[in-house]
Amino acid sequence: MPSGIESLLIDTSRAVADQVCGIAIKKPEVINELMELSILVHHCFEWLNDADETVAIRVYSMNILANICKFYPELIPELKQTIELHYDDGSAGFKSRATKILKNFN
Repeated sequence: MPSGIESLLIDTSRAVADQVCGIAIKKPEVINELMELSILVHHCFEWLNDADETVAIRVYSMNILANICKFYPELIPELKQTIELHYDDGSAGFKSRATKILKNFN
């Protein structure tokens, strides 16, 4: 039986995912304290790689992963590669956030 953040992310409602992402962005200091950080990272990469996902959730996922990279810089290469892979096909909002995040990594 899933617990904690995993049970929230399994919910089929995109609104729940949106809320979880919003909390993680507004309170980045909480990110390092999450017991189930790997689950959040996994889901954020899944959403970021899903071209059918809403732009808001993909952008939130980028932000969350960029914040996590502050604590775990070993994730930076994977995040950069993922962003660059989807950049050309991304929406204007996706490209705007991607550019800002990539700029911070250089």
